[in-house]
Amino acid sequence: MTEEAVEVTTGDGERSKEKLVNLAHTPVKAPHPKKQKKGSGQNLQDESMFERIMEAVAALTEKVDMQTTKMDEQTALLKKFDERIDANSEAIKRNKEVLEHLEKRVAELQGDNKRLREAVAEHARYKRRWNLRLNGLAEKDGEDIRETVIGILTRVVPIGADRLREAVDTVHRLGRKGSAATSNNTPRSIILQFVSRVVRDDVWKRSREARVCKEMHIHFKEDFSKEDREARAKLWPSRARWIEEGEKNTTYFFNLEKQRQLKKQINKLSVNNFVYEDQREINKEIHTFYSNLYKSYHSEADCEILFESIEGLNQNIDLEFKHFMENDLDIEEMDAAVLKMSSGKSPGLDGLTAEFYKFFWTDIRRLLHEAFLECISAGSLSNTMRQGLITLIPKPNKNTLYLDNWRPITLLCNDYKILAHVFAERLNRGLKDLVDECQSAFIKGRNIHNHIRLVVDLLDYCDFVDPDSLILFLDFYKAFDTLEHSFLIKALKFLGFGDKFCNIIKMFYNDIYSSVSLNPGITPRFVIKRGIRQGCPISPKLFILATQLLTILIKHSHDIQGISIFEKQYKISQFADDTALLLKDDAEVVKALNRIQLFSKASGLKLNISKCEILPVHSCQHQTIEAIRVVHEVKYLGVLLSKNTLRREEVNITNRLFDMKKTRSITTIAPRHVSQRALLQITGQSPCPFDQGLTTRPMIGQ
Repeated sequence: MTEEAVEVTTGDGERSKEKLVNLAHTPVKAPHPKKQKKGSGQNLQDESMFERIMEAVAALTEKVDMQTTKMDEQTALLKKFDERIDANSEAIKRNKEVLEHLEKRVAELQGDNKRLREAVAEHARYKRRWNLRLNGLAEKDGEDIRETVIGILTRVVPIGADRLREAVDTVHRLGRKGSAATSNNTPRSIILQFVSRVVRDDVWKRSREARVCKEMHIHFKEDFSKEDREARAKLWPSRARWIEEGEKNTTYFFNLEKQRQLKKQINKLSVNNFVYEDQREINKEIHTFYSNLYKSYHSEADCEILFESIEGLNQNIDLEFKHFMENDLDIEEMDAAVLKMSSGKSPGLDGLTAEFYKFFWTDIRRLLHEAFLECISAGSLSNTMRQGLITLIPKPNKNTLYLDNWRPITLLCNDYKILAHVFAERLNRGLKDLVDECQSAFIKGRNIHNHIRLVVDLLDYCDFVDPDSLILFLDFYKAFDTLEHSFLIKALKFLGFGDKFCNIIKMFYNDIYSSVSLNPGITPRFVIKRGIRQGCPISPKLFILATQLLTILIKHSHDIQGISIFEKQYKISQFADDTALLLKDDAEVVKALNRIQLFSKASGLKLNISKCEILPVHSCQHQTIEAIRVVHEVKYLGVLLSKNTLRREEVNITNRLFDMKKTRSITTIAPRHVSQRALLQITGQSPCPFDQGLTTRPMIGQ
C-alpha cells in the first residue's frame, strides 16, 4: 500500500491536492473521463440568474416609477383639495358673518315692526278724527249748534262752508242742559269732532288771532281725555312735559337747569398727573391754562419765510368783491343781521338778548349804526364788545379730567355779533371763489360728505391707485385757539384784501380779553393775544382763509407726490382744521411734515403728533412712520373709515340707528312712516355716505 498525491477540482473551481492510499488490487483499466471546460456550466447558470435578477429589478423599478407618478398626482390632488377647503372655510366664515349681520338686522326689524304695530294700534283713532273744544259760546233755545259753529269757523279759516261741513263730523254741547255748569250762567262747552286733521290744525292755529273769537269772547281749546293725554305723553314725552311744565316755577324746570349745570361743572381736574378736587385749586388751574393758551408766540422771521416760499402763488381776488368788502357799513345790512339772529341764545356780559334787539330795533338801529361807524373810525371796539365770557362745553366721549377735552365757547355781546355778522355775510359773497375746492367748511354749496366720499372711494377702488399709497390724517392742537392774529392779517393781505377790511379785522382782535365761566363765579379776566373766538359769526370764515395758505403750500410743493387717479393728482382734503394729506408712499410723509412745520411756525397751529394717524390704502408693514401711528381704520369727520365694508356699515349705520332708537329719537316720530335716511336728517344725525348708492355710485373722476 502506497500513497499518491491526487489533484482534485472542488465545486468552487479551485484545485487541491489530496493524498490517496493505494490498496492492493487487481489492476483494471478505468474508462477515460470526458474532457470538460473548466467552470463553464456554472458560469452559464450565473449569467442566467443575473439576467433574471436584472429583469426583476427593471420590472420593480418600473412599478416604483408608476407608483411615484401616482403619488405625485395624488399629492397635487390633495393640495387642490386643501386649497378648496381653505377657500370654502373662508366663504363659510364670510357667510357666517353675513348671516349674523342679517339675523341681527332681522331681529331689529322685527322689533321695529312690533313697536310700530303697537303704536298704530294705540293711536288708531287719531287717524279717524281729532277734537277741539269751544268755550264761551252763549246758549240759545232751539239753536242749531252745528250751523252756528260752522258759521264761526268760516270766519276763522278762509275755506268754504261746504268744505267745513265735510271736515267737521259732529258738534254737540258737553253735559246735560240745566246742569251745575249752567247754574252760574256759564255756557256749556262745545265738542267739535273733525275727520280732517289738516282742517282741525288750521282752525286751532288761526283761532288764537281770529277777530271773531275776540268779538264773541270765545276761545278754542284742544280736547284731550285722560287716555289721550297719556297716549300723547308716550308719543312726545319730552315735548309734552315741556309744554306743560317747561318754564314754570316747577321742580321739572329746576331739574332741567340743574342737569345742564352739572354737565358743565368741573369737579375734578388732572394737571401734570395730579388730580385736583379742591374747587379753588381747580379754578386757579383753569385760569392758568387759558391765560397761557391765548398768549402769543408769534415769530416775524418764521412768518416771512413762509410767505417767501408761496410768493406769487395766490389767486388774484376779484376786484369787485374787494371793493365790496371795503364799502362803508350800511344800516340795511344791520337790519338783515338782526333778522337772522337766533332767539333763545345766551347773551354776553351786558345781558341784552337777541329778543331785546329785535323788539327795540326800530328805536335803536340808527344809534347803534353811528356807534359802529365810530368804532370803525377809531379802530377800537367798546368795552363790552371787547370782553367775552368763555363757557366750557365737554367734548363727547372724552375724558373730562383734562382741560384739552373741553371746548371753549365765547359768549359775546349781541351788538358785537351784529357788526361781525355784517362782514361775515359780505365774505360769503366771494369766499367760494377765494378758497380752494379742497376746503368745504363754512362755504355754501360745499358738503362735508365730499371728503368722506373721497376717502371711501380710495379704499374701495384701491386697484386704481399706487400700491404704497397712504392717507395722512392731521390733528392740530387747539387749532381755533392758537391762530396768531398777526399771521391772520398777513394772510388776508396776501389773499388780496384791502387795508380797510384788514383794519376792521384788526379792530375785532385789538385789546380783547375774556374770563372763564365757573360753577359758580368766573375767573379773573386775561388778554387774548391769539386765537379766534368760537362763538363769533366771522371767526369760521377767517379761519379757512388762514388755512388756505397751507393748501397753497402743499399743492404747489412739486417734490410732494400725491395720489394719482385717472391722470389727476390729489394731495389735500380739508374741512376746517380736519386735514387729510393723500400721499404716494411713505417717503412723502417726511416731506409733507417739513412743509407743515413751516406753516406751523408762522401760523401758530401746531401738530399733535400723538393724535395724527396714517391709513394705508392697500396695506403697510410698518407700525409707525415718522412717529405717526399706522392704523387700519380711522374716525374722520365723525365717520369710521375702514376697508371692511361690513364694519363700516355696522358702526356708521346699524349702531347709530340702534343708539337713536334706544334714546327714543326714532320712536318719537315713528308713526309718520319716514324712511331711515329721512329719520337721520330729522334727528340731526349726519347721513352717512355709505347709503348713497353703494352698488351704483360712480368712481372718482367720472
